[in-house]
Amino acid sequence: MFRSFISFAALSLMAVSASAALQASPSWINFGQVQVGTILGSSRTLMVRNAGPDAASVSVTNFGCFDFTVQNTSCWAVLPPGGACLMQVSFRPRMPGYKSCQIRINDQTGMGTSVSLSGTGVKR
Repeated sequence: MFRSFISFAALSLMAVSASAALQASPSWINFGQVQVGTILGSSRTLMVRNAGPDAASVSVTNFGCFDFTVQNTSCWAVLPPGGACLMQVSFRPRMPGYKSCQIRINDQTGMGTSVSLSGTGVKR
């Protein structure tokens, strides 16, 4: 009788940028319950800090985050080493139910951090 063993190894690679190291605080925002259709919705402040030795150009992506928006931010400028900026993240649900999403905050090399967002839309 012949037996064959096949082994697969998974290898994860991560590129590390020596230029900038963006950090976000908090890393998770729960908006709780917000009424559907509320004009202003609910907003929270997010701080982004450059912990790296070089300046960082900050960009934010939120693909598929239809009920969450980033606004009123000072983060579109270049952040010096040790510099920080603030951005407002708001939740304005269009439909009832639980919503979740992640926004990605990157530097000019594409490296960065993610912030998880969640909230529940409730009927008026």
